[in-house]
Amino acid sequence: MPRSVEGRSSSRGVGSSLQRGKAAEELLAGRAVKLQIGDWKIRVRMIRKALYVTIFALPVALIGVVTLRYRLPIGPVILGLTLIPIVGLLVAKRSFVRAIPDIIFGAIDTGLLTVPALWGGILFGVAGAIAGGVIGDALTDAIAGFFEGSIAEWLRKRGIEESREAVTTAQGKMAGCLFGSGAVLTIALLIGIRPKFG
Repeated sequence: MPRSVEGRSSSRGVGSSLQRGKAAEELLAGRAVKLQIGDWKIRVRMIRKALYVTIFALPVALIGVVTLRYRLPIGPVILGLTLIPIVGLLVAKRSFVRAIPDIIFGAIDTGLLTVPALWGGILFGVAGAIAGGVIGDALTDAIAGFFEGSIAEWLRKRGIEESREAVTTAQGKMAGCLFGSGAVLTIALLIGIRPKFG
């Protein structure tokens, strides 16, 4: 093959390789931009969900402080606060049924946790309440987790996908925790057991 023809073919090969390399770089750059935009959108959605949950968590915290400040009956107030996260679920148009495992978990977990915390506080003061709460939390997480998992399996078998979406899980667990602890404290109040205010 003449040198001129050979040179032209080799230059064409180099040129096509460069073009392919540039095309690959542009493709990768485009994908990187799309990934960055996708990550940014996910972050924005998560921030919005966090703000939404916070909007319903703040009134719960404020009413709790007011209850302690004015020494109101804790149990009935906490039980009533259950309505706030339930409203949060309804406003967000989330399925109440899909939140049931989270509600059950919260109710069992915090409901059972309230018993050793209350008992420890009555017998040993603040330290007893802290110890009862910490130890009780470890035990009740395991018990509540068992029930949460069992109910989730039961729902799946019946074609109902339980939700692990951020808003549903957060509001469901908040509702369950308030209901469980509020119920225990209300029952304690009815049978004459009252936590002492400092």
